[in-house]
Amino acid sequence: MPHTNTQIQQHTQIVVVLSTSGQCRQHEAFDIVFAIDTSSSIWAPDWERQLAFVRDVSLQFDIGKAENQTRVAVVSFANNYYVQFHLWQNNRVDLFNRAMTHIRHRQGRQTNTYLALKYIAKYMFQRRYGSRPDATHVTILVTDGQSSNRDKTVVAAKLMKEAGIHVFAIGVGKAVDFRELEEVASQPPEDFVYNVDDYKSLDAMKYIIANRTCRGILVSTFLSMLSL
Repeated sequence: MPHTNTQIQQHTQIVVVLSTSGQCRQHEAFDIVFAIDTSSSIWAPDWERQLAFVRDVSLQFDIGKAENQTRVAVVSFANNYYVQFHLWQNNRVDLFNRAMTHIRHRQGRQTNTYLALKYIAKYMFQRRYGSRPDATHVTILVTDGQSSNRDKTVVAAKLMKEAGIHVFAIGVGKAVDFRELEEVASQPPEDFVYNVDDYKSLDAMKYIIANRTCRGILVSTFLSMLSL
């Protein structure tokens, strides 16, 4: 089952303790691609909160060009997919922060999640776009509703997981199809599927997602302990 908002608040208290330095400083390379919903159901203040979540999670990692540092990319989706920037771009914190301020809210009427996931699976983790074969490949999907084509979304997500990409799925609000998120995300769902009540609640997720990515097994153990 996905984590509820109440569970998220409990998890935050545990997970923050693990990140004593405030950042993920393991000597391991991460390539992280965010897939963020830019459909018209998201109001402007919530769009800004979503961007803040992307920025806050990313800054928990050591962003840089070195082979043992983290690279971040962003793809948004609504009627179509929109590559905001690739992994080879913005490999300094100042450049990353500036790039985040330039991401537009497209406000499309459709939620074609599958187009973004399919593009990510096929292209975003290629070496020519800045990805590294020895890095841990992660995609973090954030959406506030059902995709416009569930079957195609599940197929695209399958391509990602078959390519070795670890997929987190975060649903925001009550219009989310949690069964779809469970099919999209990596296994087990208790580690990779989350839901929050609204975009304000995303702030509680930033340490959970960063630590789950950075310290996988350790954090998974703590989450299992909380469920006992």
